[in-house]
Amino acid sequence: MKNTKKSRRLPAALLALVMTFGLLPAMTAPAYAAGSAEVFISYQDDVYIIPKQLVTVSPDLSDTYGYDDVITGVSALDALIAAHKIYFDTYVSSGAFSTWLEDALKVSGGYASKVFDKSASYFTFLVNGKAPVDGLDLLLLSEALVSDYGYVEFLIYQDNWLMDYYTWFEDENGRVDNITVEINNDKELFLKGDMPISNMWDPAYEFDGDTMYDLVYAEDLTIVILDPVTGDVVDELDIEVDDDDGGFTISFDAEGTYILSALGDKDEDAFIFSPWLEITVTSDTPAPTPTPTPEPTPAPPAGGVQIDWRDALENALCWLKNNTPEPKVSATGGEWAVLALARAGVETQTDPWALKYLAALDAELAKTGASALSEKTDRERAALAVTALGLNAANYKGTDLTAAFKDNPGSDGLLNGDIYALIALDSKGYDGDASLYTGRIIGSQNTDGSWSLSAAPSATSLVDITAMALQALAPHYGDPIVKIAADKAAAYLKTKTNLSVFSAAQVIVAFTALGEDPPADALDDLLRAYNISTGSFGVNNVMATEQAAYALVAYYRHENGLNTLYDMRDAGSPIGITVGSGPGGGAGSGPNVPPGGINATISIGSWVSGAKYNFLSGSVTVYDVFTEAVREFGLTQIGAENNYVKSINGLAEFAQGPNSGWIYKVNGVFPDVGLKDYVIKNNDVIVWSYASDYTMVPGFSGGGGGGAPQPAEKKDEAKPGETAQSGGGSGVFSDIKSGDWFYEAVKYVSENGLMNGTGNGFEPNTPLTRAMLITILARAGGVDTTGGETWYSDAAAWGVATGITDGLNLSGNITREQFVTMLFRFTGQMGLDTSARADIEGFADAGDISDWAKEAMEWAYATGLMTGRTASELTPGGPATRAEAATLLQRFMENIVK
Repeated sequence: MKNTKKSRRLPAALLALVMTFGLLPAMTAPAYAAGSAEVFISYQDDVYIIPKQLVTVSPDLSDTYGYDDVITGVSALDALIAAHKIYFDTYVSSGAFSTWLEDALKVSGGYASKVFDKSASYFTFLVNGKAPVDGLDLLLLSEALVSDYGYVEFLIYQDNWLMDYYTWFEDENGRVDNITVEINNDKELFLKGDMPISNMWDPAYEFDGDTMYDLVYAEDLTIVILDPVTGDVVDELDIEVDDDDGGFTISFDAEGTYILSALGDKDEDAFIFSPWLEITVTSDTPAPTPTPTPEPTPAPPAGGVQIDWRDALENALCWLKNNTPEPKVSATGGEWAVLALARAGVETQTDPWALKYLAALDAELAKTGASALSEKTDRERAALAVTALGLNAANYKGTDLTAAFKDNPGSDGLLNGDIYALIALDSKGYDGDASLYTGRIIGSQNTDGSWSLSAAPSATSLVDITAMALQALAPHYGDPIVKIAADKAAAYLKTKTNLSVFSAAQVIVAFTALGEDPPADALDDLLRAYNISTGSFGVNNVMATEQAAYALVAYYRHENGLNTLYDMRDAGSPIGITVGSGPGGGAGSGPNVPPGGINATISIGSWVSGAKYNFLSGSVTVYDVFTEAVREFGLTQIGAENNYVKSINGLAEFAQGPNSGWIYKVNGVFPDVGLKDYVIKNNDVIVWSYASDYTMVPGFSGGGGGGAPQPAEKKDEAKPGETAQSGGGSGVFSDIKSGDWFYEAVKYVSENGLMNGTGNGFEPNTPLTRAMLITILARAGGVDTTGGETWYSDAAAWGVATGITDGLNLSGNITREQFVTMLFRFTGQMGLDTSARADIEGFADAGDISDWAKEAMEWAYATGLMTGRTASELTPGGPATRAEAATLLQRFMENIVK
């Protein structure tokens, strides 16, 4: 050991200071907003016992197990108990958690003397890399607030509170928590650190020496690779850390993702927090020289007719004008329609249709109370629409529409506000600090190059959000850091196929924003949703048509060498696009039947209502119409290809009795042949319904139909929590009476396959669990929930992937505010309008609504989905019963999905 080694002991005066503050009574902590938070947690002993991971922590977790904290919000004590739950689930095989926790955790007055079954006089915890303080007072576990996406690190190693060393990695640009490097290329890194005490009162007090080499001798450190799931050391690297600056060089000879960390010498008189650095190693193979992308072959709609994307663009613009005659300030029928028409060069600030939108905007700006422009992304959308019309959003009739977001990254844990703020600022070079947004967006990128809706890395990857983030970053592509993130995102998007119309639209805009041809599949996927008979996209869907229209405008601009969609320095200039007359002489005027063509209308259960399709071929069967609707609406089905439908959206034959199954009728008559054998005529109407007992259906002879449901050999076995119903397909269960307020709702959800019985009737007053709800929503979303290790596992996996649920506490009872929040997210996932809001402050318990649920509760109240439990109380934290769930679902399907 070298004699020049610097002392790693705290000076005596400083040690006395730490001990003194540790004994002082805590000052009153400030009050914070209530609500659960997603919190990063790690726990180290030898190394990571609990690796860094994101968990949802409720503010009452400590109270639940008999530990008091003094703040309103998630405390470090709540987070510590959450960490114990993770540890318990992994390592404790039997016994109730609360009993185990009593022995493993001792907390008195917010001060812990035993943690993870280990006793200590002191132990170290940090929040966001610093010792939490209030003025000159060190906060205890019960006093330290942890905000959404905050990071709480626990170290249970030695008996010296705050005398352990906090460490991190840096590169030439400063601290790094995740980086991307090329295979076999050297990367220089630096190991830095200090004691938490040194930055507690920064800048009022600075410890002399703020780097790792001042505090921990480099020869005592070992660079290691960790398992990202277990936190175990999987490899010790033969790397020498420089004593002078903590520097070292590393390279990797295989692609993948690695977690880099460092271990200190436990025989020395202080320990280190092992840092956590995620490194993504990519191939160094030079990218192939780009070759011109051939013009994508127009995609055929139903019936095999080729579509020219230019015709689709012109007809969609026509349909938008005809079907949004009064454009408003709204996410649907408002700014996006303005963007499409204005960037197509067919609407300017002086045109009558555009003037109607500007009048609606003026009316919103004139409001002195609640305004639609106070909602998230409203100002950004308005700024984009105004700019697209050739006006100045920074001084629109004396109002700076950019003021609300020019220097203010969102703080609600979601990324879409940051994305559209950056797009709006860059649209015409408006004043604002773009780096606030680029940094936040890049910092939220997932390791696979994608983004989720969360403003933090997440296991959930969403194509739409990834494409939107790429659109926002595109103008900053010259920045090397942005380029790395953008290239990863583009590579991720190129792997995605069979996109919805919404995802395809965003992918097209993203690649054209980079100046690149979009993937051919994306354009094909978009055009498959084109309704050749009306000129719209989807089934006369305003939102789908808006997004498809402005995506095709973006593609047109790219093809013709014009400014990108969001580069609006040329706003107001015609670019050669004309608005079509619409198929058959006018968009929105109804189906146009070409010679020999066939129109058909189809309804399927509660999922498809009156969808219209046009086929330009002479022989069309029920199978053709059915499979087209299944594809467009994202449903799942089993058996149609074999001329007999066994299941739709997870609702299978025999689920409601031995004679239950799917049947269909054409023009009110049940055919006696299978769906592949019935050739339809022009304007036929097809209706698919689920019969709980086909022998009781008037006019059904038992032939044809889905074909006819075959007798079941045995009834489906009951599954825990959500089972085959016991009361028959009529929805009348043994514990449901015709006079019950929820009778019609229970009947509706039963007949439409949304909710089943429990094996003991319907149990209307039993609380609904989170697993039950996500299974219900998965069925409504077209997911087959019949497989999986548990009755809800497939549904839960879908819910996590879509961002509807975090997948935690699935067996727990769901509260009313949790219910509507999941329903709100599901509505957005389906592409339906979620803009409605209503004032709920008049309810006596409005203050009890969690911050994360407020927007959803306002939406649910505005749409009539949820009313108060009483005239004066919403009871947001109360458990949602199965009867309430049935009522909400019926209202949702009839009023929102329609």
